[in-house]
Order: sequence, then structure tokens, then C-alpha cells
Amino acid sequence: MVRHKNRWLLVKVELADDIRKNKRLSVGTSPELFPSKKEFTTRLRRTITWCFGVAGEGPSHDTQIRFFDAETQLVLVRGPRQYCEMIRSSLTLLLTRKQLLSLGERLVDDAGSTSDYCASVISVHGSARTAKIATFRKLRELYRREIEESRTDNSVPNDEKVEKNLCIALQERLTMIQNNLN
Repeated sequence: MVRHKNRWLLVKVELADDIRKNKRLSVGTSPELFPSKKEFTTRLRRTITWCFGVAGEGPSHDTQIRFFDAETQLVLVRGPRQYCEMIRSSLTLLLTRKQLLSLGERLVDDAGSTSDYCASVISVHGSARTAKIATFRKLRELYRREIEESRTDNSVPNDEKVEKNLCIALQERLTMIQNNLN
């Protein structure tokens, strides 16, 4: 039996409005502004098909979102190795809602996200293990930065509850990744 070779792409998703306003990535951004996993998957698949035509049909359906976390704005995408560059460029060129509507797509309007977002690839990995390690590192970095900001911020009292809640949230995220990739 032949083993399927995959690539894992760790992606940072940011709201287009946050990029225009030059806001920094933080853990506390409200997740209701972000797309659902289903909406992100649909938009990525439509972008691959739109950018690469008939040649993009197969890779678009082989592409999977293995981890999607709106609070930390991280996504882990798995795709076939030979189409990694195609998927990567499609992530960079994600279609906006307006572009999808002009192509005749019907968008399911949830109560959630109505804003556009941009995706940038942080890293590419050859195995689930290395992708998991990279995701763990990125999450720890985000939460470490959040804890440091809460310590230096004068408006927030130096409270151990804040740090404890952030550590609990980090542990939940790490467990979620562990369960999704095994």
C-alpha cells in the first residue's frame, strides 16, 4: 500500500480591518468576528478552483482543515505534497466575499462573520508531528506575549487570575491540537 505524502501548513488568519488599522495579533480578539471552519474551508476550496481552474478541482477537495481556532487566529491545513505550492498561493489570494458574490457563489450568512480576512502561511511541515510541534510553539508564544502584556498593562491589575485563565486556555488549546491530529 502506498503512503500518501502530505504537507501541513500553519496559517495565521487576520481580519482585513485589523490589517488596515495595523493591529497586533493577540489571543483575546473576539472569535465571533472570524469565519467558521466550514466557511474558511469553502472559501479556500473556491479560491483554489478559481485560481487554477480544472487543475485545481482535485487538490481543492484533498485539502483539509485539521485545526481551526478563531481565538488564537491559527489554522492548520493538510494537503497533498505535490500541490503544496498551489494551496499556499491560494491561501495568500483568498477571495473576498464581494469577489465570491460576483462569481455567482451563494454565501451562507451565519450570525457570525461578515467581514473579510487574510491568511498568511507561517510555516510548512512534512509530517503531523512537526506541524503539531510548530503549532504548540506558536500557541505558547502567543500566550506568553499575552501574559507579559497583562503584567505590563497598568489598566489591568496584576492579578494571578488573569494568568491562571490564560494558562488554562493554553492547556485547552494544546489538548485540542493533540486530539485533532492523532
